[in-house]
Amino acid sequence: MKTRKAIQKRDRILQAAAKVVAQRGYAEATLAEIGEVAGTFAGSLYYYFPSKDALVEEVLNIGTTSVSTPVMEAVTALPDDASAWRKIKTALDEHVERMLSKNDFITAYWKIVDQVPEAMGGRHREHPRRYGDFWRGLIREGQSEGIVRHDLEPNLVQLFLLGATIYALDWYDPTRKLKPRQLSDQLARMFFRGISPADAELTFDKPASVKPSTTESLSANGREKSARAPRKSRARAA
Repeated sequence: MKTRKAIQKRDRILQAAAKVVAQRGYAEATLAEIGEVAGTFAGSLYYYFPSKDALVEEVLNIGTTSVSTPVMEAVTALPDDASAWRKIKTALDEHVERMLSKNDFITAYWKIVDQVPEAMGGRHREHPRRYGDFWRGLIREGQSEGIVRHDLEPNLVQLFLLGATIYALDWYDPTRKLKPRQLSDQLARMFFRGISPADAELTFDKPASVKPSTTESLSANGREKSARAPRKSRARAA
């Protein structure tokens, strides 16, 4: 059984590893620098982790669970009769809050997740896969309650929604007026309500696979007819 002092030192090493990896990346991070930041000798790291890869893998796992665990706990704490919308919004609020917390583990995760060896990445993927399953479950609940369209693939919806938060790690400035909760509110509005006003008139080009007829392409009358078509379509919709 490890002593409290040993547990604290292990945590300090992990914090140092997350900081160094977030700055240096997987290949450039060294045990010597991690030990220096942790305030210990590089050799003593082997008492807690058998290799650099074992240490980095733990950093990856914490980078995922430091977001996924509090999100799932926040949803679990809701009343049993909570609506799908309340679950999704609660999860999104917590997710954005954690993502923007300036946590070195989260920053390290997004910096190196595509840099690590395949074997390490394969073992680690169990954690984001579990988090993805959780979100897909929420999306399916939303479909069953009518707040998410049934023709949409839950996996794509989940990737689209959470993917919108990833680049905030690069541009988000906590000293600006937009706070994490305000960001998640706006993201939810854009995602579920769209970015256009309800009364906006939008005209979309024909799909690339739909080509105009020869008559429409070559005759002035055809071009005029094509130009009038959207107005007729809107009138029928009204």
